[in-house]
Amino acid sequence: MENEDLTILLIEDQEADILLFTEILADTSYSAHKLKTAGRMSQALDILEEQRIDIVVLDLHLPDSRGLETFIKITESYPEIPAIIYTVTDDEDIALDAIRKGADDYLIKGPYLDTVQVEKSIRKAVETSKSRTVMQQTMQDLKRTNEYLEHFAYVASHDLNAPLINLEELQKIVDLEGKPVEFNARIFHKMSKSIGRLRATLNSLFRVLEVHQKLDDTLEDISLEEIMKKVMQDLSADITALEAVVQHDFTAASRVKFPPEHLYEVLKQLVANALRYHRKNVRPEIMVRSSLHESDYICVEVEDNGIGFGGGPQQHRIFSLFNRPHKSSSGHGIGLYTVKTLVENQNGLVSARNKEHEPGSVFQVLFNKFPKNSQT
Repeated sequence: MENEDLTILLIEDQEADILLFTEILADTSYSAHKLKTAGRMSQALDILEEQRIDIVVLDLHLPDSRGLETFIKITESYPEIPAIIYTVTDDEDIALDAIRKGADDYLIKGPYLDTVQVEKSIRKAVETSKSRTVMQQTMQDLKRTNEYLEHFAYVASHDLNAPLINLEELQKIVDLEGKPVEFNARIFHKMSKSIGRLRATLNSLFRVLEVHQKLDDTLEDISLEEIMKKVMQDLSADITALEAVVQHDFTAASRVKFPPEHLYEVLKQLVANALRYHRKNVRPEIMVRSSLHESDYICVEVEDNGIGFGGGPQQHRIFSLFNRPHKSSSGHGIGLYTVKTLVENQNGLVSARNKEHEPGSVFQVLFNKFPKNSQT
């Protein structure tokens, strides 16, 4: 968060105190033209909803909010934005109480307030916010890593263990001398299938590990249209074979901040998933569209007219590792898991739902406008 990029919101209803802060701020390294003001809590909340604010400086006594309630209203709605209390001497105890409840610093109004205090307070709030963001991101990463470890533990206990047990039992009944050739041939065929399951699972695990090793790839401001063209080109054989109709519309939001290879993988997996689960004797129709979602996300939806997926618990497991939406699934259950991993790694969100009044499903990806690797 560089000084020239900093946008400060001063929430204060007294003109004299607004003027004092503005004049002092103009003499600091923080540009005065980045200062926005609000005289009421309702006005401040509107600004915070509509614009990106980097730091809040607030008086605790406003026409429509008083005392600690003023600070709590801000911090509950926008806990990620650092806050400095701007108060009179008589309110210092309340200001200290606000510090204990999460405020980053406080400034005392009056003739003794100077540029050194204001600049120091802002810098402290910014640095504290950075540290808090890093800590929160670390906690999220640790939580996600624990989830990955749980998935791998499940694989070790089930997807790898089951074929191994099968092989052990089959080798016990192989009798090269006492049994007919046909009997042993059937046993060896079953052993070969178990080995194939083991190999497929191991290969899938290797692919998952590759995904995790590339999570820190460099972000770029990338065109959805550009990546979608490559996806269409690489899936052209499947699209032609199924006579599928795949359309896209990125006019509402044309670019996202994301590693290019990751964006390609996300779009490819979602379109390939829609092609794979088409209805028999029905031409697949797939629509990929973008839109703006609230203030911090760009939404990309992939809608199809396929067979959908099971409701209930299945809907919550659809992005899990090695989950297959249908018993007849030909995939290995890592495609949607990869989508979830790549998107959530950049503070995005994924979801899926069946269409209500017609066959098909809708997969939604929310790309964060301020992804993890761009937050400084």
